[in-house]
Amino acid sequence: MQISFTTRKLQKLLSSEKEMVRSFGPKCAKLIKRRLMELNAASDMSMVPPCARLHPLTGNLKGKFAVDLEHPQRLIFEPDCEELPHKADGSLDLSRIDAIMIFEIVDYHYGEGKMRKRFEFTPDYAVIPGETLQDTIESLDMTQAEFALRMGMTEQSLVRIIKGEQKITHETAQKLELVTGVSNEFWINLEAQYQKQVQLIEARKREKEYDEWLKQVPLNVLVERGYVARHKDVVLQTRVVLSFFQTSSIETFDKDACRLMASARDSAAYNTTPQMAATYVAMGVKDAGCCKIQPYNKKAFSEALKQAKAMIIDPPQDFGTKLQEIFAKAGVALVYVPLFKGAHFNGVSKWLSPSKALMILSAGQSRGHILVFLVP
Repeated sequence: MQISFTTRKLQKLLSSEKEMVRSFGPKCAKLIKRRLMELNAASDMSMVPPCARLHPLTGNLKGKFAVDLEHPQRLIFEPDCEELPHKADGSLDLSRIDAIMIFEIVDYHYGEGKMRKRFEFTPDYAVIPGETLQDTIESLDMTQAEFALRMGMTEQSLVRIIKGEQKITHETAQKLELVTGVSNEFWINLEAQYQKQVQLIEARKREKEYDEWLKQVPLNVLVERGYVARHKDVVLQTRVVLSFFQTSSIETFDKDACRLMASARDSAAYNTTPQMAATYVAMGVKDAGCCKIQPYNKKAFSEALKQAKAMIIDPPQDFGTKLQEIFAKAGVALVYVPLFKGAHFNGVSKWLSPSKALMILSAGQSRGHILVFLVP
């Protein structure tokens, strides 16, 4: 489920292992981390595992829910939706609630009518899925030996999963659903979430390096044009930008950026860095994804070029759109990308696939410059 918090203070507290230990003590902090990861792994409220002891609250806290921590503390939250979904019998439909807002640990009352901001759940810790599994085994009143027997695995394998030394596979998740009654989807999500968190924690060790890398790409331009979202977290921002470039690491990006420079015709009067060139090309590739074109045909493209040259001499009113239509019939996606500071191009051309070519022209340039690009 998507998790958000009512206050920035609460978000920072429950996202930091160090702060939680300081505020609640090691034992309670460990339970808080586990509950948050269980809630995050559940696709909806109906999938929260029984070991969390999810229960609705009454009185002043009616409409809210809680999961147990170290007695008597509870983690209190409410469904984060405009209108609560109900079943035909009038009861709350937990399976349709996939977002929650955390209120506080123990009793907490939020003033009526007060505007609520949402603060993302960005923990600096990872919780081994085996902790939830151990909690579940105990809630079922089983020994590890009995549970392993019911799972059809050795007790040693079960212990390795509990310790985080062995992953919960899809096959294991299917068996866990049968034995525990907790959906296989939950166990798969819990394992995937753990692996992702471990990677993020490792990535945070390179924050300074990522911060320097982000300064080399036109991040503000990407945000302003709607290609990426803004994030305060350097690691998350880096991941979002890498996703835009469709590359797995900053090292891979740097290699690809140098290679892309060869496909761009930039102005000899200016120096365009590989990072700026890669950004310009990536914008064109993204925009080309919306273009509907025919499979590439060399003969048709030659005819399209002749029509384009004639149109440049005697241009129609909708010159840009007409040019795109002509090229699309020949299998070439023509897009216009406005230049930005640090990028100086007449245009870029590259193959997107064996049957689809891309041509990027700088938006706003004169027909003369377009002719220079179209004619080598």
